[in-house]
Parts: sequence; C-alpha cells; structure tokens
Amino acid sequence: MKNVGGAIVAVIIAALVANATGLWFPLEYPAPFDTISILFTAACHLVDATALSTWLSSVFRYAFVWLVAGLVTGAVSEPGWNTVRSAIWVGAILATLAIASMFLLNPSLWFAPERNTLIVQTFVAAVVAAQLTLVTAMPLAMIISSLRNRTKTPLPTYIVTVCECGAVFKSKPMFCSRCGRRLQEPQTKQAV
Repeated sequence: MKNVGGAIVAVIIAALVANATGLWFPLEYPAPFDTISILFTAACHLVDATALSTWLSSVFRYAFVWLVAGLVTGAVSEPGWNTVRSAIWVGAILATLAIASMFLLNPSLWFAPERNTLIVQTFVAAVVAAQLTLVTAMPLAMIISSLRNRTKTPLPTYIVTVCECGAVFKSKPMFCSRCGRRLQEPQTKQAV
C-alpha cells in the first residue's frame, strides 16, 4: 500500500513540476475533468517520453521531471525490488491516466479497431518510461535505509533468566514455571 501511495504522490508531483517548468501546456478536457487536466496532460506526455523525438527538444526538463518523481518514489520505498515495484506502480498510474486522457479527448476511440493495441502499447510504454525514476529512487532508498539502520538498537543475541530455585529460562518470564515465584528483574546477558 505504501508503494501505491508513493506512486500516486510521485505522479502528482511530477505533473506539477512539469507544469511549473513549462514542459507543455495543459490540454482542454470536458467540464468535470478540466480540474485535473494537468494530471492527464502530464500522463500523456510522460508516457510519450519514450519516443526519442519528443526528448530531443527538452531532454533536460523531461529528465528533471523523472528524477523528481524518483526522489518521491525512493523516499517511500525500501531498497531493492520494493523500489522497482514502486516504479512499476508509477508506470501503471501514468498509463491509466494517459488512457483516460485519450478516451476523453477522442471518445470515438472506444469503437476503433486499434483500441486494444493502443491500450497495451500505452501500458508498456508507461512502465518502461517509469523505470527512469529508478535513477534517483534506488540511491535515495538505500541512503534512507542505512540511516534507519544506524538508529536501531541491536537486539540481544540471547536472553537468559535464572530463578532462585535454579531454573534457567531463555526468555523473560514473569513467573517461574518450576517454583511459581515472581521473577522481578530478569538477568539479560548479551553475547559478544
């Protein structure tokens, strides 16, 4: 669930950053959907970012948008495959928005014979393009994970509690199972 939430936030922030940098202008959508036209437009253009021709004129701005999305994705994911899964979620969300945008802009696409092929191509292109977030997501997830590991206290390797009656426990019981005494403060030893 954390991966999906991070992906949604990454897509929203990427759309806002792309709009702020003037990468493109929002398209005109029907009345109830015009409030989120930035998201639809960003999804269409970021999915098209896999085509080299769209990159040549503004490669640095596209790269900046993907790097910012990667920072958001990396901040919420664990290092390794969890980060890749977050990037795939970014692609799936972008693909869903891009397909919704295509159908909103061209409703006759529902009845076009190439509709299914276009949907599959959009999903593949979005998931491939979203892997660009891994450039910043992987290092950031590793840095955050190493910072978290530094602050954790090490667990004892083994715990030994000894009762007055001589019973030895490898845990911290409240009462002795042999004599029934209440064990006040267990003696914890850390192995070296």
